[in-house]
Amino acid sequence: MKRLSFKDQLLKIDSLIIGQAHGMRTLAKTVNFDPEFMWVDLSDGRRLGVPLAYFPPLLYATPEQRGRYEISGGGAGLHWDEIDEDISVEGLLLGIGDQTKAHHALGT
Repeated sequence: MKRLSFKDQLLKIDSLIIGQAHGMRTLAKTVNFDPEFMWVDLSDGRRLGVPLAYFPPLLYATPEQRGRYEISGGGAGLHWDEIDEDISVEGLLLGIGDQTKAHHALGT
């Protein structure tokens, strides 16, 4: 078995931490909305539909505000400056919704 260099070991650990598999990382390419869902087209060809109810700031935003997003981190995240909302693609894939309510309940 070939021994990995220290640099390659770090790269392998990094890829595991950020959710890469076999050198591929799932990233957002585009975002669209209908009245009930956010649709995220991913770099691996999948299309992810997420209920807007998972993210109240998006649910209550106007269609114009929803449309003013930035894809950040090369596709790792989605950001809406005007409504102060940030969503990670990894979180979407894990089914994690808005954590704001949970943070307020804990007093943070």
